[in-house]
Amino acid sequence: MDALTRSRSNAAPNLHGTRLNSATHTVFDAEHIGDNLLVGSAPIPLWLEDEHIAADFALLGEALHRASPDIAARTRLVMPVVAHFLRVALEPAEAAADYHDIIEGGTASFVFLPISNAVDDGGGTHWSLLFVDLRGHQPVAYHYDSAGTLNSAHAKGLAARLGARLDRVRMAQQDNGYDCGVFVVDATRALAARLAEGERPGSQPLHLDTLVADRQALLDRLTAPSNARVELASSSRSRERSYGGR
Repeated sequence: MDALTRSRSNAAPNLHGTRLNSATHTVFDAEHIGDNLLVGSAPIPLWLEDEHIAADFALLGEALHRASPDIAARTRLVMPVVAHFLRVALEPAEAAADYHDIIEGGTASFVFLPISNAVDDGGGTHWSLLFVDLRGHQPVAYHYDSAGTLNSAHAKGLAARLGARLDRVRMAQQDNGYDCGVFVVDATRALAARLAEGERPGSQPLHLDTLVADRQALLDRLTAPSNARVELASSSRSRERSYGGR
């Protein structure tokens, strides 16, 4: 379990009435990346914070746009602070309105939301990933948690707020107390790559029980020059073990 893991999704801002543009909730435009969202060349810490996940989501958005413009246009990579707001907002209707803006009234098909167990008055202890498939009559959410059921209650609550049915999925488990954030970004990359390759969740979800989290690859991405191209496949199937079913 991630008893020591930190996140900085503390008190979330009031976003209602604010245009949630690509720089806020999903980044496919290189001009919004800057120097990897100020991560710069410093080594990433053991415990990823909001800006590290946001920076890698920005790079993933670029790579997905190059690999599959159609999937990129239908995918939303939600920044950690926004995902946190959707989960903890005191007014569910306010969160619902902002989520409607994020999915642009139904034009999105796939949504990725990093989940932190942070509360309004303090930092969190664990990251996990909620992947929402919007294509059916009722959205279906899949929760990828590298620490078993640690964030299950938070995932269930967020899925309910988003009007999604929560389905079970297999996820690789971390063997230390700090790699949950790396699992989140690598799980997002692996799922995005599989979507770009034509796979879809359906009768069977897209399991990630063979995922291998690669901290060095994340460091390489976040410390690369701002004009470097990071390919979608850098943490997709090449980072999954060859054994096991999907």
